[in-house]
Amino acid sequence: MAATLVQSAEGTSTLATVTASFPSTPTNGNLIVLCFASDDYNGTPNAGWTQSTGMEQQTYHGSYLWWRVASGGSNSFQYTIGSAANSSWVLLEISGIEASPYDVSNGQFRQSSGQSYTTPAITPSAGDRFLVASMGASLSSGADMSGDLGSWLNSFTHIRSSGPSTYSGTADSVGVATLAVTANGSTSYSTGATAPFTAQTQSGLIIAFKVASGGGGAVNGSLSQTISAVTQTATGKV
Repeated sequence: MAATLVQSAEGTSTLATVTASFPSTPTNGNLIVLCFASDDYNGTPNAGWTQSTGMEQQTYHGSYLWWRVASGGSNSFQYTIGSAANSSWVLLEISGIEASPYDVSNGQFRQSSGQSYTTPAITPSAGDRFLVASMGASLSSGADMSGDLGSWLNSFTHIRSSGPSTYSGTADSVGVATLAVTANGSTSYSTGATAPFTAQTQSGLIIAFKVASGGGGAVNGSLSQTISAVTQTATGKV
């Protein structure tokens, strides 16, 4: 059994409490990952979510990555920010992950303008790991933020990007990519991406999850697409 990206979804909102939904109900026991960027901050994760080390970056815009194990048969999940403001989100459902899946994570933030940004590096423990990276950005110029983030570094595969095409005030976008690795316990991994606009602030989050025993690495894809697993070399690049 491989760790597989079963489905994903994306959206934008101008509400304080946002409902993010999959097209179909996740399978109980699968891993759910929620990434969002917002023009206001979240004080604490909503009930049922885990916010691991570095998965909250708050300076000018808020950037978050939460995870949970699916149960209860719902395809909808909520997050709350401090006020009715612009936010963008991406949801992932991943199968083939250990019941206690968290390995290691880190995040960073830059409050200066630019198109490209990176995550910090993480060093997963030895074994098959599924890495998820989230890149956030904010902008108040009114430029279109709906385009996909591109030029992902170190063989990460882009899954989805979400942002508004039109908006008032400051808005935010988020892009998500994944990578399957067989970690050796000493090699570090990081990534980065380039936005199709010049952002005012940017954030980069990266987390590693443990693949279930016998999983043999992980697979990026959707219900109709599978991409072969990738093992990085000692340099952290393919």
